[in-house]
Amino acid sequence: MGTSRGVGGTGVLDIDGEKLYVSRNFATYRVLATGPIRTVFELTYAPWDAAGREVTEKKIISLDLGSNLTRYEVMMTAPTPRPTAPSA
Repeated sequence: MGTSRGVGGTGVLDIDGEKLYVSRNFATYRVLATGPIRTVFELTYAPWDAAGREVTEKKIISLDLGSNLTRYEVMMTAPTPRPTAPSA
């Protein structure tokens, strides 16, 4: 199968947009709601390196009864902002 980000996989592109830095599997989880209408849980990832910046990532994932769509809320933080690419 090879390397894949899977459903909901996130990453950070380098300044040139050529290299993708990605998290690994989640480190901890927390159940926020267990239905019957909605299931919600939170995933926290161990800090990971993105071009020399330590990135932390947290996701809140929810699924509503009768829906085929999953909602992902992704929060990423780093000690310094990612520089923006120069405009052409």
